Amino acid sequence: MLDMAVEYSRQRQVGGEPLGNLQAIQIKLADMATELQAARLMVYHAAWLGDQGKSMIKEASMAKLFATEMVNRAAYQTLQIFGGMGYMKETQVERIARDVRVLTIYEGTSEIQRITIGRKLLSNT
Repeated sequence: MLDMAVEYSRQRQVGGEPLGNLQAIQIKLADMATELQAARLMVYHAAWLGDQGKSMIKEASMAKLFATEMVNRAAYQTLQIFGGMGYMKETQVERIARDVRVLTIYEGTSEIQRITIGRKLLSNT
């Protein structure tokens, strides 16, 4: 989604200038990139703990919670950047935005991830 939003922001002209010249678009892209980096690092950290033979249940739940909610925010922001074109099947944005919603549901809903994290925090394990 980030790559598509960046490319579209470079190509789409508004008032004779690239859409990406607008600060509001730059802010959306910056937030998406920052959250993507944070999600990656959370996944890497949980994987590293697992590789070390340490408990990583809390960290894996935190990574899943953050990453799946982040990708939904990124999908929404990408739709905002694309505007009406985001709903056209030719852009793939509409399908991805629709499909990412399920990520917060299967393999443990966001609420279940929060419960797991809370329990681990309270158990000191």
